[in-house]
Amino acid sequence: MIDYALRRVLPADYKSLPTSTSARPLAGDIEGYLHGGLTGPIAAWLALSRVDELSPGDLIAWQISDDAGDTGHAMVVLAAPAQNPARAGEWLVRIADSTVNLHAADSRPRGTTGLGTGTIGLVVDDRGAPIAFYWQGGISKQATPTEIALGRPL
Repeated sequence: MIDYALRRVLPADYKSLPTSTSARPLAGDIEGYLHGGLTGPIAAWLALSRVDELSPGDLIAWQISDDAGDTGHAMVVLAAPAQNPARAGEWLVRIADSTVNLHAADSRPRGTTGLGTGTIGLVVDDRGAPIAFYWQGGISKQATPTEIALGRPL
């Protein structure tokens, strides 16, 4: 979904994203790029370091390092994040994405896939940087630690 939207709305920003093993940028490519690991200087993007800096239109990308071929997940932020009062260190973020697994407060009917909106949870360290995610923000019982990048198209 991210490559489709960026190609049509922000083609220069899309072209700046690297690809590693596919014709289009994968979540791991975006995450690595925003952390400065793949292509050097970031010309078309502003890398954000704190979850509380996110605003509508920003991207979140994370890597998953397993053997199932999952490169991670990328999504668009729809609203400013809010701290979860019931779980310290978790920020709830309303996002748009394309997925087969529903998030909290998901717009997709159960048993469907594709484009929709939902809420994820981002766990932060003492500097406010993301270090893990809850697939269903405020609901999932266990956070998944991984590399998470936040970025804003310029």
